[in-house]
Amino acid sequence: MRLFHLVAKKHWLHKSDRYRFIAADKMDCQRTGVGWLAWDESKTAEDNFSHSFGAIPDVVICYKPGDHPLGLADLDSFRVLTYNEMFNEDRVAEDMNFTEPHLVVCHHVNDWKRWEGLRRKAEMDCVRFIHLPHCHDERIFYFERDKPDLREIDFCLVGKINNGVYPLREKLRKVMLSLSERYRCYIHPHCGFELAGANWNLHLLRFAEVLRRSRIVCTCSSKYRYRLSKYAEVPACGAVLAADLPERMPQDDMEEHMIVLDPSWPEDKIERTLVSALKYKAGLRKKRDLGLRYAQRFTMGCYTENLKRGIDHARSSCRCGV
Repeated sequence: MRLFHLVAKKHWLHKSDRYRFIAADKMDCQRTGVGWLAWDESKTAEDNFSHSFGAIPDVVICYKPGDHPLGLADLDSFRVLTYNEMFNEDRVAEDMNFTEPHLVVCHHVNDWKRWEGLRRKAEMDCVRFIHLPHCHDERIFYFERDKPDLREIDFCLVGKINNGVYPLREKLRKVMLSLSERYRCYIHPHCGFELAGANWNLHLLRFAEVLRRSRIVCTCSSKYRYRLSKYAEVPACGAVLAADLPERMPQDDMEEHMIVLDPSWPEDKIERTLVSALKYKAGLRKKRDLGLRYAQRFTMGCYTENLKRGIDHARSSCRCGV
């Protein structure tokens, strides 16, 4: 099967969210698109593949398809769109018009539910939506079992702090300032969504190292209640996650290994909850061990295998002749 990942070179080089790129590499997808030597922006997608690669791919996984508007929907390949977030419905609809995809991969269950409902309502029989939850790259986010578990950070806050999108993180920032008078606290700066050298994954390696140095790591699911990648990355590194509960599938049972916070709580209640969890060392160890077991279900290896199965199943049931 000829698999291609269609992604503009600028995104592959600079986007800090790497998981869709890593998954495509693990699936042995050949990478091409605007900015790569083999791609001519003046030609249609079909001409580019025919002239540069000698054949039309069986499957094309598209990243930001608006970068490649010429003839993408006419390409005689099984076309896949993968999304991190889908709250901007106008942008997603525009992408779908460019691509006319056969399969759309949704990382968040609430996005999947909304778009699957829209698909059924519009009777769009040629497209299938599936949900694949966020994972962690086990080569980067891992627990060092053969070393003493010495952690010099009691409380760590991670993720972009923006009160409009992440209201709980703004409360947690204030809680960190209060706790820092008595405990070892650290607020890890967000690297930004685009950065030079992102393709080397150095920002992920640094982030994972911070998680391995932390006992309790605080974050939130945003106002959209998204199960972000941090919900898998943090427990994978042996830290205990303190956050609100995102919307998720029933089998995604994360309560036992988490310190569950409610965004409506006042800051003093959040602080008491965090301190109580830190002081109860046996309980913290139990949550750490449960979190490590949980993270094993959400590795990049699992994600890639589920993506392959999703593509195979969607292709076998596709009614549109590709």
